[in-house]
Amino acid sequence: MLTEEPEFIVKYLNDLSSRSVRYGITHTPQVFQHKKLLKRQPPKKSSISQVEKPAVDESAPSSQSTTNAAQSTIKVTVKTLKPASQFEIFNLQPTDTIATLKDRISQQRSIPIKQQRLLVKGKVLNDTKPLAEYAISNDTVVHLMVKASPASPAKTADIPSPVESSVGAHGVSKEAESTLQTPELWKNLHNVLKESLGEQDAKVVISRFLQSEGWTGVTYDQIQ
Repeated sequence: MLTEEPEFIVKYLNDLSSRSVRYGITHTPQVFQHKKLLKRQPPKKSSISQVEKPAVDESAPSSQSTTNAAQSTIKVTVKTLKPASQFEIFNLQPTDTIATLKDRISQQRSIPIKQQRLLVKGKVLNDTKPLAEYAISNDTVVHLMVKASPASPAKTADIPSPVESSVGAHGVSKEAESTLQTPELWKNLHNVLKESLGEQDAKVVISRFLQSEGWTGVTYDQIQ
């Protein structure tokens, strides 16, 4: 029996040396103790101090509520045919009426509300109905027809009172006719023509004009 015990010990040690050693998280060999040798120890308190959460103002709107509010607004695309154009109206609510949409169009494009006619898929929109009733969303295109402005009442033309005719025999006023009878006027005209045409041509023009128009009261000799 005594001779077998050393052999057993040697064999047992050889078996242990051939096995791999596993380390725990602490990189130290694990030591297994008998259950009876284990003593119950109170749990260690964490050394990490508890971080206080910042106070939240419940009255302030959260980012989520702000995002939801932005998503609930509608951007309407408005198209016109004559003249062909396209523009957008932002920040509309589904509960806004068609009259509100027309008012926004009037502010942006200076088109009177009474001249606006809005259609969606060929259907005329009622001013008192909300946008949600026509399923108007960001993808909806609203067509705008601009009606012609009402014609203003024609004003009665002022009828001039009859005036005594003051036209002379040569188609000019009597005052101008009397002035044309004076040699001084024709002398001035002769001087102007003489500078441009020369003495001889100016004489021909003035003489023929006086003869054709029948200005008997003035002769070319009086002009010189």
